[in-house]
Amino acid sequence: MTLLRTLKLCAVLPALIAPASCTVTGDDPSDNQPNANQPADNDPAENRPSDNGNANEVEDNDNAGGPVGAPPSIAVVGARLETDPGGGYVVFLTLQPTEDEPSENTPYDADSDVTVYVLLDINDDPDDDDIEDIDFERTALLDKIDVEMGEFEAMDVRASAEPDVLFEDPTYPLYVRVSITDGVNPPVHVYAPIQIEE
Repeated sequence: MTLLRTLKLCAVLPALIAPASCTVTGDDPSDNQPNANQPADNDPAENRPSDNGNANEVEDNDNAGGPVGAPPSIAVVGARLETDPGGGYVVFLTLQPTEDEPSENTPYDADSDVTVYVLLDINDDPDDDDIEDIDFERTALLDKIDVEMGEFEAMDVRASAEPDVLFEDPTYPLYVRVSITDGVNPPVHVYAPIQIEE
């Protein structure tokens, strides 16, 4: 029976002949082609999609960026307060990563750039305000210093402080605070051993 007559017979007698019996055999070269929707037997397993989706997708992992590093470190190793002839006060600070001699083994932060804030605080509780969103009724910004990753040298800071200008109604004593943050870990705070009295 020719190929054409076989196809006609399948079209005329669908109720009598099951679809599987309409498979055409012969020398048609398409018979030996694998189905495009089926992986070939010799496909490497890594090229086949897994049950969880595309095999080439990177799994979403909260730790993909690596572990959070150690928090930054800072110490006030020198502090003095002078009266400014022009009004208010001048704060002088010497800052280091620790109270020990500066060393490249103990930087302000070993794995991140950091920001150092020099603040005038109405109390000695650093947790009642946010250095990223300063409440100017409670805290005044005297200076802001960007420090590169790995930096360890001491820093000398000079900042003017006029309580009557910085606060609408200042309360005394006022505390000089230094805060350091890497934007990932909680900020680290330290108070200088000087205060502004009324």
